[in-house]
Amino acid sequence: MTFREILGQDTSTAFFRHARKSGRLAHAYLFTGPEGVGKGTFARALAKWILCRKPADDACGACDSCRQIESGNSLSFVHLTPPTDRKGVQKTVIDVESVRDLNARLASKIAAGDSRVVLFDDPIGDDAANALLKLLEEPPAGNLFLIVTQSPASLPATIHSRCHRVRFRPIADALISKRLEERSGIAAADARFLARLAQGSMGKAVAYAEDGWKETRDKLREIAAGRARDPENYDMGEALDALIKEGAEAEDSGEKDGEPDTAIADYRKSLRKTRERARTCLAILALFYRDLVMSRENGAEAADPETLAELGKVLEKVTTDRLIERLETLLQADAYLRRNANVRLTIEWALVA
Repeated sequence: MTFREILGQDTSTAFFRHARKSGRLAHAYLFTGPEGVGKGTFARALAKWILCRKPADDACGACDSCRQIESGNSLSFVHLTPPTDRKGVQKTVIDVESVRDLNARLASKIAAGDSRVVLFDDPIGDDAANALLKLLEEPPAGNLFLIVTQSPASLPATIHSRCHRVRFRPIADALISKRLEERSGIAAADARFLARLAQGSMGKAVAYAEDGWKETRDKLREIAAGRARDPENYDMGEALDALIKEGAEAEDSGEKDGEPDTAIADYRKSLRKTRERARTCLAILALFYRDLVMSRENGAEAADPETLAELGKVLEKVTTDRLIERLETLLQADAYLRRNANVRLTIEWALVA
C-alpha cells in the first residue's frame, strides 16, 4: 500500500510530506476519525514511506525495506494489535503484556540514520495505555509511534497531550462509488447506494458489498413497511432478529471432540458475524429514515427511490420530528453494538425507544 492508492486523504498525505521535508516529524501521532476511512491503511503506507530506502514523494515499493514490510518480515516496523491467548482466541484489546514486550524490543539500538515505526491499532486496554504513556514520555531515539483509533475519548488525556493529532475525514460519496465501480465491477446505481449507505467509509462500503446487501435491503423494506402499516401488532423486533440470524447463522457452539479451543474460537467468530449483520441492518434502516427526512425537507434525491416511494406512503402521517428521533435511535444503537453491547437487547431497545 502506498499514498497513491489511498482514497480521499490527500490533506493528510500533504501534511506528512511537508513535515518530513521540513524536518518536523513529531515522535508520536494519534490518527482519529470514523471507521473505514483509511486511518490504518494510511498508517501502514506512512511507515513504508518513512522506512523506504529510496523515498521520493512515496515509498518505492521495490527496495528491501518495502518488500519486508509487505511480507510482514520487517524488523523496523512493529504492528501491535490485540493478541491471541494461549488457546488461540483473540483478545479484545492490546494488553499491558504486549506493551512490556515492546519495551524489551525497543531496547535494541537502531543503527545511525535508521528509523523504526511502531503502529498501535486500537482498542488499547487501560493498563496498556498507562504503559504506553511511559514510552511516549521518554521515547527511544529513532522511533516513530502511530496510534490509530476511532474512539479517542477511550484514551487518557495524557496520551493525547503527547501526540500530534491527525483527523481523517469521511470520504466523498462520488469517490467511493467510483472506486466500487472500477475495482469491484459494481453497477453504477448500486455503487451510489452503497456509497450513501457507508456514510464516508470505504471500508464499510466494501463490507456491505460483500454481505448480500440487496437481499437485506429488500427484506428490511418489507419489515419497515409492515411496522408502519400496523405499529401495534407487527413485531418488528422478531422479524429483524430472524433476518439477522438468517444472514449470520450461529455456528455450533458446543465443544468438538478433542477441539475445545477451536469450538470457542468458532463461537466467537459467529458472534462477530451476527454483530456485523445487525450493524448492516441498522445502517440500511437509518438510510431509509434519513432519505425520508431529506426528501421532505428539501426534496433531496434518495439513495433508493423505490424504497422512498413505498415507505413515504406508509409513513406519511409520521411527523418529521418523529422520523428524526427514530434515526437518532438507530445511530445510537449502532454505537452500542460497536462497543460490544448485547445484539438482541440493543435491537429491542432501538425498536421501542
